[in-house]
Amino acid sequence: SQVALQISKKLAIELKNQWGIEAYLTRTENQTLDLEDRNQISNRKKADLFLSIHANANPSPKLAGVQTFYLNNASNEASRRLAARENKVAKKRLGLSDRILQTMLQNANTEESRDLAQAVQNSLIATLQPKYKGVQSHGVDTALFYVLVGAQCPSILIETSFITNPTEEKRLRNSVYQWTLAKGIAKGVGEYITLRQK
Repeated sequence: SQVALQISKKLAIELKNQWGIEAYLTRTENQTLDLEDRNQISNRKKADLFLSIHANANPSPKLAGVQTFYLNNASNEASRRLAARENKVAKKRLGLSDRILQTMLQNANTEESRDLAQAVQNSLIATLQPKYKGVQSHGVDTALFYVLVGAQCPSILIETSFITNPTEEKRLRNSVYQWTLAKGIAKGVGEYITLRQK
């Protein structure tokens, strides 16, 4: 959570410096914020994009790499397990009618969310691999992440690296690595926007 916040603050700076994009953070201190409150803040701000920054975890310390998700039915068992873990901190569950409404709203942004996820994932890997040995890409996938439900704009969740992997844990706590992640994500966002404008 502290690592994710540090990366997010650097990302806000990179988005401004690289592309002139104004970024709003859902939290500026290391406090817990309910998942549903995060995308509500995004909607109140009438955000054009919603990015959720995370550090991945797995029982196996060998697992490493970077992955980007967008909201959809979980496409494999690993995605379902990851979403279940991330969703545990949700304060409440949506009722059936709310879920149907949110799904209808979300479907309008699915294609754009997929394109944003792909641009960010590609840029992250292209930015990290020349500088850091053994960076693996787990590609783009879909999952039912609660934090993304209800965002009224293209939205993605970025698993920046595995905090349960000893090498990646050291990297995640390193300011230079955090800046590299931020630069890669910002570059992907900018490339997505440029393509959409065309």
